[in-house]
Amino acid sequence: MATATKKKTISFEFPSTKGSATWVSTLYEDGTWFCTCPSCRYQKNVHPDDRSCKHIRKAKMALSMANGTLTVKTASPVWS
Repeated sequence: MATATKKKTISFEFPSTKGSATWVSTLYEDGTWFCTCPSCRYQKNVHPDDRSCKHIRKAKMALSMANGTLTVKTASPVWS
């Protein structure tokens, strides 16, 4: 059985505050978000489309503040 792959719209990279890891928050074409950080990945009782973390909240705030132009100071956007 084939699984449909979600198409990425934009991703933001956040350096970890503890160690050398980098977390990536991604907005998909269907409007859902996902982050690679442990906080988001291990929300077991939350539907995957409803999961959130501080990185997703920061990325959403950066996009809303951009107001048509992408100017991000708290994260590095990675266009796909």
